[in-house]
Amino acid sequence: MPPSAGWPEGYNYIYFEFTETDDATAIIESSNSAYFYVRQALTGYMYTVDDNGYWKNSFGQRENVTMFVYSLQNLSGSLISVNVTNVQIAKTTSGCWSESCRIYQNATFEVVNLTSGSFKNAARNNITSSGHVRINASGGTWELGDYAVKIFVTHQETGETGVIKDATFRVTDKSPPSITITSPTMEQIINASSILFTATTTEQAVCYLNFYDYGQYDRFYCGSSNATTQASCNATKYNNATSAYYSYASKWGSFSGGFVLTDSTSHSYNHTTVNMPVPQNFTIKVDCYDTDWNYATNATTFSLIGGLGPNATSNATNTTPSIAISSPGNTTHTATNISLGFSILNFTASSCWYRLNANTTNVSIFGCGNVSFTASEGANNITLYANNTGGSIINSSTRFFTVNTSATLAVNVTSPTNTTYTTTNISLAYSIAGGNASACWLRLNNQTNNTLSGCANTTFIAINATSNNVTVFANSSAGTIFNSSMIYFTVNTSITNATDLTITVTSPTNRSYTTANTSLNFTVNGTASACWYRLNSNTTNLTLASCANTTFTAAEGANNITLYANNSVGTIFNSSLVSFTADTVLPNVTFVSPTPANGSTVAVNYTFINVTVNGP
Repeated sequence: MPPSAGWPEGYNYIYFEFTETDDATAIIESSNSAYFYVRQALTGYMYTVDDNGYWKNSFGQRENVTMFVYSLQNLSGSLISVNVTNVQIAKTTSGCWSESCRIYQNATFEVVNLTSGSFKNAARNNITSSGHVRINASGGTWELGDYAVKIFVTHQETGETGVIKDATFRVTDKSPPSITITSPTMEQIINASSILFTATTTEQAVCYLNFYDYGQYDRFYCGSSNATTQASCNATKYNNATSAYYSYASKWGSFSGGFVLTDSTSHSYNHTTVNMPVPQNFTIKVDCYDTDWNYATNATTFSLIGGLGPNATSNATNTTPSIAISSPGNTTHTATNISLGFSILNFTASSCWYRLNANTTNVSIFGCGNVSFTASEGANNITLYANNTGGSIINSSTRFFTVNTSATLAVNVTSPTNTTYTTTNISLAYSIAGGNASACWLRLNNQTNNTLSGCANTTFIAINATSNNVTVFANSSAGTIFNSSMIYFTVNTSITNATDLTITVTSPTNRSYTTANTSLNFTVNGTASACWYRLNSNTTNLTLASCANTTFTAAEGANNITLYANNSVGTIFNSSLVSFTADTVLPNVTFVSPTPANGSTVAVNYTFINVTVNGP
């Protein structure tokens, strides 16, 4: 006899044991066994395809998934026509790779025809021999991960049923990461033994770097139009008459030693200037890919005027001797102690000095290196001077700046904002007005202070499925602490977009009901502006006032229902299709012989009861 749940599909093996009639402890195991193969009454195969009908297994979060179902057969091997009655999907959890641990749920589906290079609704549910079934994104969007599919079919003539299964597909992120290069900045002038590259990405990514002299980069990537829309490309500004240079660095190694620190949202690499011809322009091209192999690229072009490499005979952009002041900036400073940073361009300086506030007194700069000086409260200006080896004096332009030690720093946070985010990786963007900050930090959810290196924008990890708050703090150079207003926001990773809706039907469920008056209960995750439903795949929309639960009248027999909702921007989302049955007709039970007649007396301690039942 088969087990209560029936024989499992596939090969089954039977082994025999014998027990002696006079000794129940004596068991003899047979060395022989029998096996047999169990098939469903209906069988077939399927795989996922793209919009042109070709094999495809990876889909985006908003894509419909189309299955090609083929070789539909009965037990005798004849090709058959079937009705598709239901489609179920199961998201594969970690460590679950078989039917025994999968949890399936009904999915919205439709039979489609491939016509003129695109799929169109076939307006029917039957397939003959082979066909296509399109599964709609659950609730308008898929969760990332792997899914298994089962398609339930019924033979159009015999009513036999079967389940087509063992097909899977994957939903992946199709959006590439966004790359922000924080160092070196565009057109930065560098005079150092190494170049620190730093960048951030909007999601976890692996990045690798290519270092080019600008001439090579211009020829490889800028094109005949000079790609003027790309900031790193401008042959007129950067001059592509450069001496050849190339280097490469990744997380696995580099041409010059060291590794790129990557595989997160922050990426850095310290590159030596050995063998880099100076002075000339260089470009760093960074390429990053996320965990779903979406690629992005960015680049920065800078000028290297000194370092450990061989001297060049000409400057890449300008051969005129000059002095460039990098600090102080033309802004308001909140302390009188000011850093003086500058670069000597296109000549060798034998001595350097500066004049503060148009004073005729020269203040010598030992070794022509960067120093600090004391400025006055209020308006200031400074000019740099240097002698070249021939005795000529070269001077910088005059840099104007202001000192206000009682200045108030205004910290303004522009990201995050008071909204709902669908990722825990949040961008922090802010500005500081009123002066320079000596140090900055953020405080998330009133907890620990987290330093903001260089007072630069960054990203941070918020807490999922709850409200969060963040405050940015800044120290003035006088030591006074200023802070932004507290920014409140929410993170909910269960939705792809803050305006997306997820609709879940809790009643009816996939079972039989004995009354036609059926409760419709549902929940909408998100803010819906309107709700409606369609009964039995009808095209008529039945409005749900105030998106509230209601009741409806089901038809006798098989039914199905789908819920729909609009978000604030008009996008329509739907629930999974729910199938159920209404059976309101009571069966008619009749007692027949040899059942004793009603009210009769029997002279035995047993009786026979026999009935017939008419009706469902």
